[in-house]
Amino acid sequence: MFKHTLVLIIFFPIISFANTNNTGVEQRIKYANELRLSQHPTWIKLMHYEQGVGNSSGFISVIHDDSFFNAKDGRFDSSAELQATIKAFQKPLSDGVADNHAQCKFPARLLCLKSILGKGPSVFQTVRCPQYEKWTLNDSIKSVSVVYASGFLGNPASYYGHILLKLNSGTFDGAEHLFDPSVNYGAIIPPGEDPITYIAKGILGGYDGGFSQTDYYFHNRNYGELELRDIWEYEINLAQRDVDLIVAHAWELLGKRYTYYFFKKNCAYRLAELIELTEGVSILPSNQFFTLPRALLQKLYRSQINGKPLVSSVDFRPSRQSRFYTKFNSLLSPERDEVRKIIETKRTFESEGGRALTSESKVRVIDTILDYYQFAKSAEIIKKMMLMIFIRERLLSGSSFPQARVLMMKFP
Repeated sequence: MFKHTLVLIIFFPIISFANTNNTGVEQRIKYANELRLSQHPTWIKLMHYEQGVGNSSGFISVIHDDSFFNAKDGRFDSSAELQATIKAFQKPLSDGVADNHAQCKFPARLLCLKSILGKGPSVFQTVRCPQYEKWTLNDSIKSVSVVYASGFLGNPASYYGHILLKLNSGTFDGAEHLFDPSVNYGAIIPPGEDPITYIAKGILGGYDGGFSQTDYYFHNRNYGELELRDIWEYEINLAQRDVDLIVAHAWELLGKRYTYYFFKKNCAYRLAELIELTEGVSILPSNQFFTLPRALLQKLYRSQINGKPLVSSVDFRPSRQSRFYTKFNSLLSPERDEVRKIIETKRTFESEGGRALTSESKVRVIDTILDYYQFAKSAEIIKKMMLMIFIRERLLSGSSFPQARVLMMKFP
């Protein structure tokens, strides 16, 4: 008798907790069904459902990655996915690794359900997610920016420019937020693909596409310094709850696979979907055949939210090439002439006009040529840069050269 009593004392609280937990889950599912949450616009956007045929819900998700769904048929059944998600959010940690829990894998869905179901039965348990917290810089993302890099002739896919999303932290590290996370969407291209196949598959949907994440400084250097592309950052004027939802959903999408279409469902289209999670925001261009990055930016810049411009600020980051042109155009006419002569003849200040320049003018000429050499890609140009640096430092320090030595210097 004592043993039976002891067993009941030990296991009754566990059984009672399990029953209570199951009851809470069923209450949430019932309440979600009453609200028709599986048809809610935010839920449809989070699951990337589009109108489909041949299934009971009338939807099909454009993401064809099983890891994106909690229900076996979640890609085709909005209601089944909603119920499976609610159940997954309430499950205890099975392996002791919090990052594997559904709440850590799908934080945007959790925010959505808490926001809507919070008025009904008790809220979900709280699970800490170390990897997600690290990615959000310990919840310090305070705004998002749409980043546009101008067209790049070296890659047909970038001819019309490229769009990505930058997550702006609230802390200033003195490096203009270059270490903030950025989210990029693009086609997943196998190595060794020939140009004709590349173009054909890109147009016809022959590639998977997906989101990836890296620190912003990588894109800033790659686009602005190596590919000589100008960069514009459009900071979006959103409430913190909207920023949190976009950041959370970007995390959910990392590594998930879509079908990539170069002209329509490209980087601009997928980034617009992220911003349009915000209620009342509609920035996708209306053209049914093309989604051009510039058209998206125009729509973005003209849009408003709560009576205010959707874009709160614009930051321009010129490429090395643009910096060179700007510096060259700011020179006096004799200085520009000397820049051209030095580049053409590879000799420093040998012309009569060059000898007549003041030391200050020569410094400006050399600074401009340094910018020219920086964006001209060749190993020999780097050697020329070093000679120019030597001359510039001597001029700034006030050191004098024998005139004949200055005139006869040649680039190797």
